[in-house]
Amino acid sequence: MKLNPELKEVFREFNILPDAGMLCLFSIYHQIPLIGELAVLLEPVMMQINVAKIVDKDYRTGSITWNITLYEGEENEWSWIDKEYRPMFKALDKLKAGSMSSCSRKMKEFFKAHPSVRKQDVLAATKLYLSTITDTQYMQQADYFIFKNSDKKSSFSSRLEQYLEVLKDKPKDLSNPNYKLM
Repeated sequence: MKLNPELKEVFREFNILPDAGMLCLFSIYHQIPLIGELAVLLEPVMMQINVAKIVDKDYRTGSITWNITLYEGEENEWSWIDKEYRPMFKALDKLKAGSMSSCSRKMKEFFKAHPSVRKQDVLAATKLYLSTITDTQYMQQADYFIFKNSDKKSSFSSRLEQYLEVLKDKPKDLSNPNYKLM
């Protein structure tokens, strides 16, 4: 088994020491409890892993959800972001795919804020948005398309949300090849 190379990017983004981060993730994955001084030493690393949302724990049931897999090739419920969502942006401009960790984190936040939205809705809205692009210089990055934080911490701007509304309001018109958004 090969370790997921995406973890290096997440560790770098969240300032997690790679060796300590991997030790913590191995202990979670293989259900090996950290005890004594080791647990105390790794507590700040575990907190960073929680902030990075590599894994989520449901404290009510005790179940663990891996948002970013430990081993390469393993699937999780968010794998579609890297396999379907980001490649749509990459196909037009390799620099517009955004980082996997940022796209994943923002997509999860978006789904929490919009529980009625489904993966298929997001992919359809993304295809619609990308079909309107005539110059990739003005195309949003994949993570900014989901939402872009404004200066105020409590608000954000979401082009994805706008395109979901267009899909919801005009599904019949969108099947017409001559339909224009603007």
